[in-house]
Amino acid sequence: MKRMKRVKKAKKTYQDGIFRTLFNDEEKLLELYNALSGSNYPKGTKIEIITLEDSIFGDLKNDLAFIIDGKLIILIEHQSTINPNMPVRMFVYLAKQYEELVFSKGIYSKYRVKLPAPELYVFYNGMEEQPLEQELKLSDSFAQKCGKIAVEVVVRVINVNYEKGAEILKRCQALQQYSRFMYLIRRKRQETGGFADRH
Repeated sequence: MKRMKRVKKAKKTYQDGIFRTLFNDEEKLLELYNALSGSNYPKGTKIEIITLEDSIFGDLKNDLAFIIDGKLIILIEHQSTINPNMPVRMFVYLAKQYEELVFSKGIYSKYRVKLPAPELYVFYNGMEEQPLEQELKLSDSFAQKCGKIAVEVVVRVINVNYEKGAEILKRCQALQQYSRFMYLIRRKRQETGGFADRH
């Protein structure tokens, strides 16, 4: 049992490692964000990568975080299972990012601190059947439903499995290459009797 957990953790680590390495590049991030948002930011647009290397979750890291054109924080997680707690995690990631960005800039002063507006994404490439797109909300986790929600977090989940043919794969060559690579690895693993992508 312990060996299986170690193997699954190693597999998740290499998948995340490939994803983070591939997109640890301003040009690819620009292509990715343009595909995600339908924007047309030109080549050379300033991008600041701010991915958290250590978070309050211990050794759990977020895959990608960056500010584009001084306006947006993008948090992108690569997942092979749908995690209903992702809005909670994103909420804490976001708070941590804001703390690092603005805590020393007078948040206790009478002047409003300007914050980059967040957009939150998850790329799903697991084997369970999932829609091409769905939303996860923080309010779905509230123990009691309330008429007026004081805090909400909405995470856009996109199914990037190569065989599903998501529109974003047509708009972002780097993501398409990553998706196809994962697809070919999964097929090879199935042909040779390897275990499925479940963790």
